[in-house]
Amino acid sequence: MIDIMRKRLSIITAVIVFLAVLIIAGVWQFNRVLKASSVDDLHYQIESLNVHGVQLSQLSFVYSSQSFPYVVQVRKLHMDWEWQNFIPQLNTLTIEQVVLNGLTRSAKNSAAEAKAVPAAFKLPENWRAPEFLPRQIHIRELVLKQPCAAGVCRITAKADALAEKEKITATLIASPGDQLDSQHQLRMTANYSVENNLPKLNANVVLDKNIDIQLSTHLVKKTEIYWLGKLSGSGSYLDNWWLPHLTSWGIKATPDLNQVNSAVAATLSVESDWQVSLTPLLNMPVNADLAQYSKATTGRWFLDVKIPQPFKIPPLGQFSGQTTVDIEMTAGQLNRYAVSADINAEQLNLPDAWQNFGISADKLHINLHSKVEAGASLAALPIEFFGDSQGNLAGKFSGHMVADVFAKKIIVDRFLLTAKANQLKPYADDELKNINVNLQAVGYWQPESFSFNLTEPGQISADANIKSLTLIAKSVRIIANKFSVAGKVVQGAVVWPELAIDSDAIISVDKLSHAQLKENSWRWQGKAKGFVSNLDVKGDLSIGSAFSMNHSVSVKSLQLNVEWKLADIFLLAANPFADTLRAWPPLLSLARGKLDAHGSFEFDLENKSLKKSNSFLNVQDVAGIYDTTAFDGINTKATINTADNHLKIVTNDIKVNQVNKGFIFGPLQAAGNYQATWEKPTEGKLALEYFNGVVVQGKVSTPKQDFDFSRPEQKLVVTLHQLNLTSLLQQYPTSELSGSGQLSGSIPIEISKKGIRISKGTVAAESPGGKLKYQSARATELAKSQPSMKLLTEALNDFQYSVLVSEVNYDETGKLLLSVRLEGKNPKLEKGRPINFNINFEEDIPAMLASIQLSSKVNDVIKKRLQEYLQRKPESTVISIKK
Repeated sequence: MIDIMRKRLSIITAVIVFLAVLIIAGVWQFNRVLKASSVDDLHYQIESLNVHGVQLSQLSFVYSSQSFPYVVQVRKLHMDWEWQNFIPQLNTLTIEQVVLNGLTRSAKNSAAEAKAVPAAFKLPENWRAPEFLPRQIHIRELVLKQPCAAGVCRITAKADALAEKEKITATLIASPGDQLDSQHQLRMTANYSVENNLPKLNANVVLDKNIDIQLSTHLVKKTEIYWLGKLSGSGSYLDNWWLPHLTSWGIKATPDLNQVNSAVAATLSVESDWQVSLTPLLNMPVNADLAQYSKATTGRWFLDVKIPQPFKIPPLGQFSGQTTVDIEMTAGQLNRYAVSADINAEQLNLPDAWQNFGISADKLHINLHSKVEAGASLAALPIEFFGDSQGNLAGKFSGHMVADVFAKKIIVDRFLLTAKANQLKPYADDELKNINVNLQAVGYWQPESFSFNLTEPGQISADANIKSLTLIAKSVRIIANKFSVAGKVVQGAVVWPELAIDSDAIISVDKLSHAQLKENSWRWQGKAKGFVSNLDVKGDLSIGSAFSMNHSVSVKSLQLNVEWKLADIFLLAANPFADTLRAWPPLLSLARGKLDAHGSFEFDLENKSLKKSNSFLNVQDVAGIYDTTAFDGINTKATINTADNHLKIVTNDIKVNQVNKGFIFGPLQAAGNYQATWEKPTEGKLALEYFNGVVVQGKVSTPKQDFDFSRPEQKLVVTLHQLNLTSLLQQYPTSELSGSGQLSGSIPIEISKKGIRISKGTVAAESPGGKLKYQSARATELAKSQPSMKLLTEALNDFQYSVLVSEVNYDETGKLLLSVRLEGKNPKLEKGRPINFNINFEEDIPAMLASIQLSSKVNDVIKKRLQEYLQRKPESTVISIKK
């Protein structure tokens, strides 16, 4: 009896020791498995434990995957098992609630994942379900909490799974929000099985009654392992109930997404099947590229997508049509390749920049097809395309392109575009109307670069109204005989400074008008070559038949340099300036002469400011009329320079052969320079180097002097030297008075906004004097009744003066006052005794000059203006004489 007890005690002791070692080993192995599975911070609370099961009141741990870190919390877990040959077999796992709290990925984890080297992918050797998997799994509530745009988004679900030998059936029902919705659910079912140690999966995903997707896929082993599959599905508009939930998860959706405008809901259907040999793909090195994978690919793929009714796809628009893809390959060689797409688009949501520009299309149709029976390559897939658009932007396009899948490059070897647009708005206040485009081109696009070239002369025409420049242009036509652009692309964006341009174009405008320009035709023809940041342009600009300018433009380092040369302008029958410039003085006309000019300027594109400019003007023998003054023989060479904010005009010599204002004087000659700022161009300073001229065979001049036009008045003194009295009186509009002598003096002149004023100027006859002869029938008749007048008329009949002095005054109204003192004699009167006269002479100079001009041969334009002037202002001449 004692021996039996000892044996039993020994067995119990051995079992206890064995169980202790087993438990220690199990705990160690369990911790090792947890660490390998990225599970940390494990906590649990056992509510009950026996040989047939375990029940945990709670369980929590952190799943530390770099891609999806989660805190997992389990409430009320119950698992039971049964013993088979001393091995527990799990029967049922029931969980009351599982909560998955998504964590934000740290920058450290993101960086580590980016640096991680992908491991080679291998298929499992055993596709059967693990033996420790419970026969039944029931999760009564599964809650997913994930950071999102709305803060924290929730999905509530329940899941069930049933495992039977080599078959697993699973079901998941989920709804967004805090609880399952009875009407709005995502239902997923999956049947997994193993045949010949290879997997087979059938799955179905249903979202309400709107989306239904079915998947059937399996692996088959022939000489190699093949992956076969079939996918089919249909979709229609979702109920508006889903809208706030989609938005909270960061999925852009609008109420329009879910509205059905017809009795039949728009549907989308997808059919696809494939067969791919996996063995050569699995044997590829980890760092293999797309081209290497393509060369190892053997299989086929078929896809058919149908959208019979317009289907809203935000944020793009509504689409309908059909797309079919059918590809068969053997070791990277295409045996069969066919792609076709016929797509109709409506209510397109174009980018805001396009819409602001005025680009819109009510409908767009695109047809694309490509088919190769044999010998095709993924590096050269031919694609034919054509289409048209309707709406504000209406047109047709067609072409042919070749796609290189490996290089991600598209080569367009034929492209034709004909388009019309009613209105485009490049900027808020600017618009283009009646736009027509005709282009034929070739080009290519790849991730790093692109190119576009016209193959035939292209033409764009439009009417332009640029309100920002007060510019209106009718029938603008751009004809590009040659045009090509090429550039670089970085991260999907064009590097504009490195955009290369090569162009030979003509721009013509039938009628262009501006606030400062009269309506006229304009034409530009030129060539442009270089980069946007380093561009050279040469061309010719012509305005009507009046102006033609040759120019060259260079853009370098955000600086615009322009050199220009105006073709010789011959002033014959017409005045090109008056026909072009609205600000041209209406009283100024040019009738003869020649003009030419050239210059250059530099413009800062970054600061949008003119840095400096140099212009040279050559005027030769210009004749014309200003108001009632005729001029002839103007010759000068002038330079106009600007630097920063300053303007300078310099002429070393300006000559005028003759000026006719009733009195004829000339030639005149002057030199000087004018400096001002752009803010106040009329308030600058004039440095007059000299002024001199010939007037009635004498000379007039003024000394070197500076004028400041920021002041209200300008003063100068004109010196008269040896003016010929005979010539002066010959131009006076009467034959009753004649004389001889030479007059000299000085005239102080004040110029203001009111006009010209002369105060106390002096003119005197030079020694020894001269003669005056006044013979008037009217004065003789008056002398018969007035004895005092008899002496005057007799004395002035042949008056020899030794002194002739006059004070000159002139006011802004044009009234001249002369106070003349005469001393002399008439040899035939009273034995030549001395006679002195004081004569006050008052004359309206403008009216007098008008009378003088009308009495001579003048231009018809001047004559008409003079007659109109005299009708407004009658003649007024007053003479008072004191003996």
